[in-house]
Amino acid sequence: MNTSFTRLSFYILVLCLAGCEFDIHNYHHAKVGKCPETTSVTEATPFGEFVLGFADYGNNARQFELVRESGSKWMRIDLGWNVDEPYLTQANIPRAEIKKHPYLIDEYSKKLDWDRFDQRLSWAKDNKINLIAIVGHGYRFHLPSYRLQDGEDGGRISPDVIGAQEYLDRMYLQVRAVVRRYKSSINVWQLENELNVARQTALWGWRDPMGLSAMKKTLWGDVNFLTQLMKTLSQAVKDEDPNAWRTHNFQMDIHARIMHRLGMPDVNEAIELWRDYLDLIGLDTYPNYYDANLKWQEQFTKQMKDIRRVACGRPIAILETNYPAAPNARGFTPEKQESYFNSILYLSQENHLAALFMYGGVSISNREDNFKFTRKGQKNLKKLGHLFHEGRVVSLLLWALFHQKDLKSPRLIQDLTSVEYFWDFFDESNQPRPAWNQILQFNSRTQIIRRHVPKD
Repeated sequence: MNTSFTRLSFYILVLCLAGCEFDIHNYHHAKVGKCPETTSVTEATPFGEFVLGFADYGNNARQFELVRESGSKWMRIDLGWNVDEPYLTQANIPRAEIKKHPYLIDEYSKKLDWDRFDQRLSWAKDNKINLIAIVGHGYRFHLPSYRLQDGEDGGRISPDVIGAQEYLDRMYLQVRAVVRRYKSSINVWQLENELNVARQTALWGWRDPMGLSAMKKTLWGDVNFLTQLMKTLSQAVKDEDPNAWRTHNFQMDIHARIMHRLGMPDVNEAIELWRDYLDLIGLDTYPNYYDANLKWQEQFTKQMKDIRRVACGRPIAILETNYPAAPNARGFTPEKQESYFNSILYLSQENHLAALFMYGGVSISNREDNFKFTRKGQKNLKKLGHLFHEGRVVSLLLWALFHQKDLKSPRLIQDLTSVEYFWDFFDESNQPRPAWNQILQFNSRTQIIRRHVPKD
């Protein structure tokens, strides 16, 4: 789920050297237009006052306990489709038929295994935690498989495997079933995950088709299909619960020039395209993924001004962010993690965001920092990170041309993704890192202030 595509997008981008061999054209945005003068959106939020929350899978009780112990009241979890339906349980039903005969949702629901989802909801209730739930997640490891006629495993479904319309129909039914079951407990639903960088995640191997196959024609690179998917998910939630909040986490770290070169809209353009299907604009950002010392604060403030302009009055929240506490050899430390938390917390409030969710902070990986890096590997990461951050597409392609051996080496990705083990706010001995203490202090101060605010 994590998902900072910065960790890989620059790596895959350089594979576009022979771009003419792939079915990719620079993205040209058809302007949606100015915000309507009369609109039904509201600046109210589902959180009330600003909240600090956590984002994680929610697959064990200890995560919920730690959220409670931190003083936070909110957590974002994932309700992946393949958890309640590992293999497709029935033939496809067209969406129009489902709308005409809603009892079909109950019949479908009886075929699903709800035990693991029910357990997560139970943990949340026991710890008095409010939830944002991700539905419609299209990563390959969140999608069900299908069986061949002989009963053998046919592999994971995807829109390219079963076709766009069937994928939309099935996703509509699945989301309606989930929302119907849990709408009394969950009022905020995240639709899909970082859909504005869907092609990049396919390149990374998180969507099918994977790798270089995603540089060719794929529905994950078709903005029209992505828009239909967002519309379908949004409608599924509203058809079940008209009062629900719909949100989406737009990845905001990838430079517009790189997005356009991959045939995708930049973050502002994506928000313009899909804002009408959302009540809350969600963001995720990992600005220091490839550079422990990157100065990101000024750029963040500029981005927030642009995003607020295209949000057209909708509240905005960061649904996913963090800074790794290691590897130390790459310059990451618990002290810098604490500094990042303090900065992003301050800027979230300064820019009037509705909420800030820290990803992986309660994961408890217990991983020791034993990574080792070569001087050349460190140099490559620093160089590529700088070019990626600046959106210097030509320079990235030139680097790839003269460093093809380095590019093809698995060591580059291993070095880059080494941060993935260190999002949590506890060390390998389960001792709290400095950022955890900052969270405790913030929530403690917030609770004191709220207790002393006079009620009307």
